[in-house]
Amino acid sequence: MPFNLYWPQPDELADIGFAHLGNIPCFFDSEWTYHVEASQYIRERARCTFRPRGIIGYVSEMTKRSTRNFADYLINALDWCEFRKKDWRTLDYDNDVLAGYQADMLNGRFSASGKGLSPNTVNQRIAELCNFLEWGVKRGHRTEFNVPYIKTKIKADTIRNSHGHRMKEVESRVGRVRLPPGSLRMPKPEEIDTWLRAVEVQKKYTKHLMCKLIIKTGIRREEAVQWRIDTLPLDKVDWHIDGEYVTVEVKYGTKGGKYVDENGEEVSTARHIILPLALAEEIHQYREVSRIKIYTVHIRRNRKKGNSQIHKTDKSNRLFLSESSGRPVSYQTLYEAWTEVSFQPFIGWSPHLGRHYWACNTLLTHVREQMALMADIIKSGVPTDWALSEAKNIILLHIKPQLGHVSEKTTLLYLKWVRLQLLRPDNGENYEKRLEETI
Repeated sequence: MPFNLYWPQPDELADIGFAHLGNIPCFFDSEWTYHVEASQYIRERARCTFRPRGIIGYVSEMTKRSTRNFADYLINALDWCEFRKKDWRTLDYDNDVLAGYQADMLNGRFSASGKGLSPNTVNQRIAELCNFLEWGVKRGHRTEFNVPYIKTKIKADTIRNSHGHRMKEVESRVGRVRLPPGSLRMPKPEEIDTWLRAVEVQKKYTKHLMCKLIIKTGIRREEAVQWRIDTLPLDKVDWHIDGEYVTVEVKYGTKGGKYVDENGEEVSTARHIILPLALAEEIHQYREVSRIKIYTVHIRRNRKKGNSQIHKTDKSNRLFLSESSGRPVSYQTLYEAWTEVSFQPFIGWSPHLGRHYWACNTLLTHVREQMALMADIIKSGVPTDWALSEAKNIILLHIKPQLGHVSEKTTLLYLKWVRLQLLRPDNGENYEKRLEETI
């Protein structure tokens, strides 16, 4: 039987003076016995009183999303220990972690589907298990545990160092699974249309609109979930319109440093993105009509049931409400809406690939527009090298600011993809070509 993760009620904990633990879960084993060590670990991990090897920079507390991820990774490892009748206190890195847990995930012996898991998933789970076991050694809960690391130098990729000439030294865990090439795929536009229709029919309009928002802007899933009522200004007079686009600021759910504002909201590093005007109009219509209907139906349903205390549906003023519950759409619910409809462009289609879809389409469109302008000047044809140089500028000036981050590796993948499209003009609309590796 699997281990269990229990999330406390934040309001109840606040009433008894433990508000600081409101977003931290605790662990129970398969017989619902409290797991002291795992629960202590996740508290220290979430509150950053334990900092795993390699973590740099100051963070006072992990977000609830990060805490949930760490807890999910660890509970999977504890399930494996029970599955293999192993004691986590005596696990060995080579024989148990690599040859046991990692191998079982890669070959499908320990996965819900019976199929091998992706290298990225395996690496994340193994890393968190190693963090837990190293914590156990420091707290005196287990025998010695040693993870071998190797040092290597990579090109630094920062805003101040966009050309990547500086090098930085990093540590890499020995035994880490290498990411396979050729695992990123772009759907055809007609496949996107069919998929979006399936989301609307099977998962309702709210989630359809959220999926469209990711496809049309390249924002992250968490940024779509945390989109506020006033992220797009409430009054159209305040919209910053330039041609067919509206510029808006996103600061909830973004990557980067976080702080809690005067309203108790967790605010992240802000950036400005452009939103197609047609989509902005659709979001405004949803806000003015559909969202109000969803909220009203939910309130009436609760009153009809005689609930004396109607929960505050949207204390954070999030825009997107579920038609079925009236509550803000969650991170996991959006993922399920994206991946669990009857039509998928291909196996593995995910919100993260939606970001790449926007970037690839945007890049190719801009490059072709520039080539068309230059063709009137250069009658002999536009050189491919010039087009690729222009693509670099588009990535730097347009795609990077929109996505919030594009690594040097990703830049090279995008350039290679665009070059392939330009060399095959008859196949320019074929978005099934693979990039060489995932990010």
